[in-house]
Amino acid sequence: MTAVITDIHQITSDWLTQTLRSEGYLKRGHIIDFDITATGETSSAQYAHLNVKYADGSTPCPSAYLFFKHTKPDRNTERICISNRTEAQFFQTVASDLNLPVVPCYHIGHTSDWKQAHFLMADMSPTHWTLTDLPDPSADHILQGRVDALAKLHAYWWEHPKLGREIGTAWTSALFQKQQERVIERLSRFQTVAGHNLSQNRLKTPQLLLTSSSWNLLNSTLESMQNVTLTHGDPHGPAFNHRPDQVEPGTPTVSTRHNCGFNGAKGSVYEGGIRVPMIIRWPDGFEGGHP
Repeated sequence: MTAVITDIHQITSDWLTQTLRSEGYLKRGHIIDFDITATGETSSAQYAHLNVKYADGSTPCPSAYLFFKHTKPDRNTERICISNRTEAQFFQTVASDLNLPVVPCYHIGHTSDWKQAHFLMADMSPTHWTLTDLPDPSADHILQGRVDALAKLHAYWWEHPKLGREIGTAWTSALFQKQQERVIERLSRFQTVAGHNLSQNRLKTPQLLLTSSSWNLLNSTLESMQNVTLTHGDPHGPAFNHRPDQVEPGTPTVSTRHNCGFNGAKGSVYEGGIRVPMIIRWPDGFEGGHP
């Protein structure tokens, strides 16, 4: 645990030098100066792109392009604590155990309760390809690489002894009940907003699923920690593409989203917000083998 940066302007050359040195970098030399080339924010964090100048002979040096982000001081909710902790777990344990194409993370600082945290990483944007056009010009090998990386992640963590102990939270009946109540509450809100557009049969289907034997079987399987793995709960495959007609002039590409050409994006009720891949296993309710 280390002192946490809560404002981009608290960053200095000395702070960067000492921080990187504490992580095994810059055993010789130091950072002379740096430029903040861009700043921005998300709903929960503020970030900056840094262009760093090292003194001659400095070694070992991380990237000259750094990306720094910190939790917004007023966003110290339980959800932010979980987000900060799990992101740190990903870089420190999940990614470090595998040879995956993951952005290098050089340093993580946080408070004891994880309400505030900062991350110092390599900035890949000056050196790597950025999606700017539609349709997605990704070559087949790039798309296959994304799938292969996720498959490798899932296979490695399949029934791994660290699951529920060092990584993630062990599933319990109490947690299952909490998740079930959360689903029911969100389902109720959805039906209030969109229920008038759904048939009675469609309205009944989610309730039947939540009270079916399959739902209890899922609970038993997760409690046993058998046939489980680690997965990304919020992947953004196409989420950072953008359609020019949906973007205000001058809006940075990194902050624009849409889903594979559909109108809208994550968080909206347009097709782009709700049209996502999903697999359902419900032997008592659905006949298998059909899309």
